Amino acid sequence: MKKLIVFIFLIAFFIGLKAQEATLGLIAGASYYNGELNPRSVLYMPGISAGVIYKHNFDYRWSLRIGVNYSKLKGNDANSSNTYQQIRNHSFNTQVWDLGPQVEFNFMRYNPKELNAYYFSPYLTTGILVAVIPDSYTTFQFSIPIGFGFKYALTNTVTAGLEWAYHWTNSDDIDNLLPDNFILSPSNQMSYNPDTDWYSFLGAHISVRAVSY
Repeated sequence: MKKLIVFIFLIAFFIGLKAQEATLGLIAGASYYNGELNPRSVLYMPGISAGVIYKHNFDYRWSLRIGVNYSKLKGNDANSSNTYQQIRNHSFNTQVWDLGPQVEFNFMRYNPKELNAYYFSPYLTTGILVAVIPDSYTTFQFSIPIGFGFKYALTNTVTAGLEWAYHWTNSDDIDNLLPDNFILSPSNQMSYNPDTDWYSFLGAHISVRAVSY
């Protein structure tokens, strides 16, 4: 896993060397969890989330970004109206650090240097991240973000925007509930959802064009 993290940063470094257009930015907002304790609710027990993003813009449509993000996730069965969850009475409070590459696709042509013509665009983003969750049974996990956002050029060098992203993970223990086999132990069942856990982010970002040559 350490080799994978080093490899991701090497990719970012070499992309930076060849960059014709790059930006540095900050992103911050609220994060929340979806899983056994919260199957569907949006902005459930939100925690803080913040990160740093380096972005290489290839053209009007496509960008590649490398980011490091921190999120706080929590859940509590006591807040549920479901009788089963109230009896289970499980809770958790954890941190997530994720890092890795993502791609962005702009639905409209976007270039802050042409401020009068291409100054805003909605966009989609996805990628493959390494999620580090120290309090989970599985400390190192993979995370695949699927996000939608909107960006707006405030000046030729400064861009602001909003983003909402769902992160799929490859495990079911962010909430510290391991999968149970209901058939073997129906009276002691703790976990009932065979799907993996998700965490989501909703927030704002601002970036400054750092390289242009």
